[in-house]
Amino acid sequence: MSLLELFIFALWVMVIGETVVGLFFHSQLLNYLKEKHREKWNDLGMPSMVFNNSIKNSLRVLAFLKSNEYIQFNDEALNKRCRFLRKYFVVHIALTILAFTAVIILILESHK
Repeated sequence: MSLLELFIFALWVMVIGETVVGLFFHSQLLNYLKEKHREKWNDLGMPSMVFNNSIKNSLRVLAFLKSNEYIQFNDEALNKRCRFLRKYFVVHIALTILAFTAVIILILESHK
C-alpha cells in the first residue's frame, strides 16, 4: 500500500467517523428543538433523523442554521448546538471534497 493509498484510507475513515458524530449532534439538535422549542420544530416540518426526514425538512433545518434565526430564542444551549453544527458542516464538506479529490488523484496517478 502506497503512502497516497494509506492517506486516502485514513481520510475516508475520518470522513465516516465525523459523519457518525455529526449525525449524533444533528439528532441532539432536533430532539432539543422538539422538547424546548416545539413551535419552531413544528415550523421546520417536525424533522427527525428517521421518521419524517425529508429533503424539504432537511433544507428547512439548514436554512434555520444558516440564517442565525436560533439567536432570537435567547437560549444559550440552542445557540451552542447550532454554532457547533454550522462549523461542523463546513468541516464535513471540506473533508469530503478532500477525500474525493484524493481518490481522483489516486486514479489519475495509477493510469500514468
